[in-house]
Amino acid sequence: MNYVKVLEGEIDLEYKWNPGSTIGKFLTNLRDKKEITAVRCDVTSRVYLPPQGWSPYGNKKMDKFSTVSSNPKFFTGTIVYKAPWNKPDGIEVPYMLAALKFLGADTELLHIVVASEEKLKSLKAGDELKPVWKEDRIGTIRDIQYFEPV
Repeated sequence: MNYVKVLEGEIDLEYKWNPGSTIGKFLTNLRDKKEITAVRCDVTSRVYLPPQGWSPYGNKKMDKFSTVSSNPKFFTGTIVYKAPWNKPDGIEVPYMLAALKFLGADTELLHIVVASEEKLKSLKAGDELKPVWKEDRIGTIRDIQYFEPV
């Protein structure tokens, strides 16, 4: 006869994750310089944000980094009314999970947009947004706390 023992409690594990050189540079630039960095494929000239190490269409490693200096434009999004388990600290519902388009980038960056519900509902493709940076940055995508309408 098999018996199953169930132990209740918590496990707290510290771990380190190596994001690799491409995402590592992106996250380091967020932390140290408050810069958003993209990468360009030499074969296709497509610009990826967030950057990735390998070009899916050019079939080669990408290492041509550039800083995205303009504020993004709203592309599309959905308003979040029920907070998920991983809701960022200090962000209250409703907020928007949105795809943001940066000038010169061929892909969109997904991030949070914070504003009044009325303002979120009125956002249209092409509306300008600006980043709100955390004061204490640690090298994660959440170093940009959120974006807000200009």
